[in-house]
Amino acid sequence: MESEPKLIDSLWQNVNYLKTNLELLGFNILNSNSAIIPVIIGNDVIGKKMAMRMLEEGVYLSYFPYPAVPVGKERLRLTVMSTHTKEDLDMTLDIFLKVGKEFNILKKDINESSSLAA
Repeated sequence: MESEPKLIDSLWQNVNYLKTNLELLGFNILNSNSAIIPVIIGNDVIGKKMAMRMLEEGVYLSYFPYPAVPVGKERLRLTVMSTHTKEDLDMTLDIFLKVGKEFNILKKDINESSSLAA
């Protein structure tokens, strides 16, 4: 890491981009300050189904149900890397929006033409 400081910068740019846009889309991501982003689902059945749908759509992530987290705080967990491209992140955001709508878990109503934060 000391020999490649640009990787650290790239990682935090990716983390901030993904966090900002997940929030803009209406997801509850808590207030994490790491490259691991929790996306609160709050329902075990929906969380399991949503994790499977995300994988079907091409996004690999982890699902954490109770008792790993408190009841009502079930979550998906994304791990961001410095090597993710903007296209990777945008694809992930598009899939989150699609699947979030399928399961009606977005905190706010958003239309298809909403633009992402740059």
